Amino acid sequence: MKEQTSNDRIGLRDKMGMLIGAESGIGTYIVLSMYLLYFYSNVIGLNIGIVGTIIFVSKILDGVSDIVAGFIVDRTKTRFGAARAWVLWNTVPMALTFILLFMVPTDPGFLQYVYVFFSYNLFTTICFTMQGASGNSLPTYITRDQNSISTLIMFQYIGVAVTGFIVSSFAMNWISMLGGDRNAWLMLSGILAVIGMVSQLCMFLFTRERVNLHKMTGGQNVSIWDAVRSIFKNKYWVYTTLIGCITSCVQVAMGIVNAYYAQYILNDVTLVGPITAAFMLPPIFTFMVIGPLLKRISRRSLVRFMAVVGLVGQAVIVFAPTTLPVIMAGMILKGMAYASISMTCAAMMSASIEYGHWKTGVRSQAVLMSAKSMGEKIATGVVSAVIGWILAFAGFNGMVETQSASAIGAINGMFVWMPFLFYGIVFILIHFYHLDKEYPVIMTELEQRMSNTVEE
Repeated sequence: MKEQTSNDRIGLRDKMGMLIGAESGIGTYIVLSMYLLYFYSNVIGLNIGIVGTIIFVSKILDGVSDIVAGFIVDRTKTRFGAARAWVLWNTVPMALTFILLFMVPTDPGFLQYVYVFFSYNLFTTICFTMQGASGNSLPTYITRDQNSISTLIMFQYIGVAVTGFIVSSFAMNWISMLGGDRNAWLMLSGILAVIGMVSQLCMFLFTRERVNLHKMTGGQNVSIWDAVRSIFKNKYWVYTTLIGCITSCVQVAMGIVNAYYAQYILNDVTLVGPITAAFMLPPIFTFMVIGPLLKRISRRSLVRFMAVVGLVGQAVIVFAPTTLPVIMAGMILKGMAYASISMTCAAMMSASIEYGHWKTGVRSQAVLMSAKSMGEKIATGVVSAVIGWILAFAGFNGMVETQSASAIGAINGMFVWMPFLFYGIVFILIHFYHLDKEYPVIMTELEQRMSNTVEE
């Protein structure tokens, strides 16, 4: 690996910017991924099958917009840099569109579904996508040093874990304290939106971009089609994206199903708090050790081991799926697995940027990051839709207190058995990842090419 230069060194401000800035998106994302479907079905009274279809279609649009957003970030040239500029510009629009999600018209009918479609896409397809494209690629604009990038990602993920733990664990309790009705959801969305604005501004103010993509590529003007084509020639991007998609599905599926499981299987919807807390608490500590750990063991070995931990965690739950302490024990193990795989996957993605540059001669780091996000959004959209379709097919009705036996069976089956499929796929996919061994040679050759370009 190349020797670290002054331009690669990161400071405390950069770390704090990534730590605090992570809160700008994760609070809204937790509500969006874990509780929005519940809000639509159990608070507004919308048909869960139709809403699931809307989310599925929207996620496809959302995913496609990721590529465009990444391309825009890579092409941006301002005195603030590339990614930082969009972190600033997107602050207010993201907050406002998040609040709009919870302002569904009161008159029942077709208009409600139209509103859900447009408000959902305003937030996810446009604003949240730009936040993800800029925020996720920012570490690669701050430095090229892989250890420094891993450190920045570690701080970012610690912020994600802390905020995610707080919001996912206490959201339903806050809703209850605020009155439990649709106005309570609107008030909570406003609070989270303001917090998100402040944290996003901190990310902008505390960080500094040191990597100039235009200079690195010798002024190379890559079209969006060339950038997209180069992505699919990057096999390690493909493996990393698939693993990232499956890992995201674990969190989203768990988040959606947990609320229904707590209410209709455990007979207390507030139990979703401690169940989710058991999953979200381990990442706070896990993220602190993954960065240093990745300097000592390969990414491949770590992901493979943690996939097994995830499988063991779900097996624990199978033994007593209605006993809260047992459920929480299994969730702790699954939380450790999720956190470890997620952060390692982020480090794998930054390495795949260098591999792609070496392999194709094209460097589009925000596009690569956004393309991964596209895959994750489409995958989680499919999972969200499938959950909605399964519940609708089983006869679920969010406006009645007692569900049918088929609906109860569907909720129970998804909670107990679905995670086995996800962690099993991760265990298989990581077998094909070998970039850890190839990376030093690739970086040596890439640095030589860049030196030759500068001399010319």
